[in-house]
Amino acid sequence: MIDLKFYIEKFKQMDSQKRYLIFGGIVAFIIILDIMVILSPQISIFNKLNKHIKARFQQLEQIKTNIERKKQWQQEIVKLQEQISQARLQVASQEEVSFVLETISRLAEKNTVYVDQITPQTPNRTFLTEDQMRRYYILPIVFKGRASYHSFGKFLNDLENNAQYFKIADFSLKPMIEARLLNVTLTVHIIIYENIK
Repeated sequence: MIDLKFYIEKFKQMDSQKRYLIFGGIVAFIIILDIMVILSPQISIFNKLNKHIKARFQQLEQIKTNIERKKQWQQEIVKLQEQISQARLQVASQEEVSFVLETISRLAEKNTVYVDQITPQTPNRTFLTEDQMRRYYILPIVFKGRASYHSFGKFLNDLENNAQYFKIADFSLKPMIEARLLNVTLTVHIIIYENIK
């Protein structure tokens, strides 16, 4: 067993400066022991909480940014919906090809272009793509007729500005000997679809 009286007597014999140094060392040891044993788990908990708090602040900032962008996204959705509805108008079903031919004929008549023949080249249609409900094709339509340069230019302009999608693939102009008109041969591409049954 340790004899404490011996150590107490030695402590009393020391001068006051040495006693204060020993007392300060004991207090420092107790503080360090307290920090290591008691505060260390609390500090690790605070560090974990700090990481969670930072993550939550980042999430809040992202939410604020998303809320600010919401109006912009809604405007983009409206634009995309308009484009989709416009694209649906521009694509004809296979059954509507006769309507497309009638539209071409009407535009030709409006611009004083005389129609000799309009024929869809159904065997020459080209597969474009398909989705779950439809297959899409490019259908060439050959137009033959007579027109002046000016009338033909207006006719082409009206074709391209029509709600139906028309792409001018090829055309040729040959002057007629007996008249001031041109023989016109024009190939127009349209997009058609057929339903998958």
